[in-house]
Amino acid sequence: MRGRGPVLCTAATALLLAACTAGGQGDKDDDATPKAAASASGGASTSASPAAESEPYTLAEAGCVLAHTATGRPPFGTGGVATVLYRTVHKEPDLAGLPADLVPMVRACLAKEPAGRPTVARLRTEFGEFTTGTWLPEGLPALVADRATGVLDLPVPEPTALSVPDTGAEPSRRRLLIASAAVGVSAVGGGTAWWRWGRNGAPTAGKRRLPTRTVALLGDLSTAVVQAQVRGARLAVAEHNSGSDRTFALALRTADDRDTAAGSTAAAGRLVAAPEVYAVIGAGTNTAVPAAVPVCTEARVCLLITRADTDAIDVTNTTSSLILRSTRTPGPGSLVKYLNRVVKPARTVVVHDLTDAEEGEATLRAITVYGTLEVGTVHAAEVAKGDGFTDVAHDLAAHPDTAVIFAGGVPDRAAACAEALTAAGHRGVRGGDEHILGTSFLKAGTGWWISTGYCDAATDPRTRAFAAAYRSRYRTAPPPWAAEAYDAVRYAAHGLAAPGGDERVSLRAELLREPWQGITRRYSYESQTQYLETGQDGGWFLYRVDGAKARFVARHDDIGKNPQRSSGAPSPVSAPTGSRSGVPLGHQSSWPGSDS
Repeated sequence: MRGRGPVLCTAATALLLAACTAGGQGDKDDDATPKAAASASGGASTSASPAAESEPYTLAEAGCVLAHTATGRPPFGTGGVATVLYRTVHKEPDLAGLPADLVPMVRACLAKEPAGRPTVARLRTEFGEFTTGTWLPEGLPALVADRATGVLDLPVPEPTALSVPDTGAEPSRRRLLIASAAVGVSAVGGGTAWWRWGRNGAPTAGKRRLPTRTVALLGDLSTAVVQAQVRGARLAVAEHNSGSDRTFALALRTADDRDTAAGSTAAAGRLVAAPEVYAVIGAGTNTAVPAAVPVCTEARVCLLITRADTDAIDVTNTTSSLILRSTRTPGPGSLVKYLNRVVKPARTVVVHDLTDAEEGEATLRAITVYGTLEVGTVHAAEVAKGDGFTDVAHDLAAHPDTAVIFAGGVPDRAAACAEALTAAGHRGVRGGDEHILGTSFLKAGTGWWISTGYCDAATDPRTRAFAAAYRSRYRTAPPPWAAEAYDAVRYAAHGLAAPGGDERVSLRAELLREPWQGITRRYSYESQTQYLETGQDGGWFLYRVDGAKARFVARHDDIGKNPQRSSGAPSPVSAPTGSRSGVPLGHQSSWPGSDS
């Protein structure tokens, strides 16, 4: 202020003024983006005078301002300085929506080679004579030029929403300055009239629209588990779009894969063909999701896999996908840790059901070959397809405290195994993975321990805020996988907001750059295999079947700890007094929210 009175100067005013005064007082633009872009690309000016050298870059700035005001978006997009600079050097400007009569001149202003840009004289000829003396306060051109050099060192906030009432009066200098930044050239009829706009109307009020990044969710939309993920994803989108510091808006699109490989291929193809889709969330099953992997890889679109865990998708380092959970390769991680840290059985038998031999092989291999079970002796028992489990249960009668791990994925077969073990008087710990959690097994499998890749958001203290938001919006507790889809959308938004991450072809690399903490797990990937690291909050959870329901017990990291809760009761992840063979007894009734 300092005696000069208040001064309102928008970025648009500064750059337009520079276009009219190139070679005069506004030649201090050595750090302006167009010139920086020329430097980045190795270009060099052949002009002899500073004024002549500055003019092509000033005209490029004018082209950026014209395109931005006419379309509502920057011609080279948004993002970090390095990202925008890269596009300015290597990409063509986005002029979609620009009035047709402005396109040739704006495109010429944004030519990559400075020599190909028009001169100020040509702009004056095209748009009409315009001088600063008739509408700017004395000394303002010099002030603008002096301040312009520091613009790039400042953070770039969202523009202020401007509202100018329509009084019908001749526009003042202040109103004209506001109008030059807030209103697109398209509102004035284009062409040569833009310099003199404002005499017959007022600018339109409103806030600049942010660019939109669309995240798609692919799965069988007829199933409850995918609908739960859709709801979780919508919460994440709404949360992102309510943020005052966001640099882009999020949108969610869904596509139905009908739980078939063919349906997944077709639906993924339609999604990646849409340029506004920046990432695809694979919310489907082991049947469908693998078919989407090559489609997304060919299009270089990041596929974030929330639920599928088949070994067929393990080769992520040669694809554009990221698996947001552990696959079956390491076995039922939370169950194994429970045996290692809490139960410590002297003998464990892995019952390999050959009904779906391939599905159970990963568990068998992890325990018997890779040695993930660190205590006692390990044995394997195969049960042929169609055979019952009576013989296995009879063999275990001599060792009733033996721990049993079911290696298979058919709920009915797991239920038959549970019934046979109970009938034979087996007393040891029994467990498996999430794939056996069907209705028939839940009825027969009381007391079984289950390792899953999803949390119970209604019970886990770390997901309390999400659960409250889910209940508020949908009037029900969040089901399995809702929180995982919520995390997937937030993880994608995290990558898109990073410098260099707002191009869909670079999103995956940005996500791999550093760990990110979600509400369900920590997303961190091994550098070579690009598998999710499961050692620290890696997305394994332990449940126990009781009352025909699988009830949440603990996160993988908390198994074996014995913190005292506020109630004074021991944590259910350790073996309290009164347990048999290290199995906690009766703790489920005291676990908060266990019936949710």
